[in-house]
Amino acid sequence: MLPSAVSSLAAFAVPINEAIDLVVKRIRTKACQRCGKNDDTLYRIRLDESRLWVFVCLDCLELVKPGNRHYQYGGTWKSKKRH
Repeated sequence: MLPSAVSSLAAFAVPINEAIDLVVKRIRTKACQRCGKNDDTLYRIRLDESRLWVFVCLDCLELVKPGNRHYQYGGTWKSKKRH
């Protein structure tokens, strides 16, 4: 390659860390508001008379849901979004 061609290609060079970020999606997690465990899928629920929405992991959901008259499902938070 000619030196001028190499120098013009250098303008398009991407540092290796940025190149990896372009290829690999960022993995996001969120902490369960009940037990504090980080997870990539959480469930938005109401679980008591306060009627406040909280995000909980599947383990906590299975503990608080049965027989809970205040339980209300409000959606699922996922680390991988649909596009």
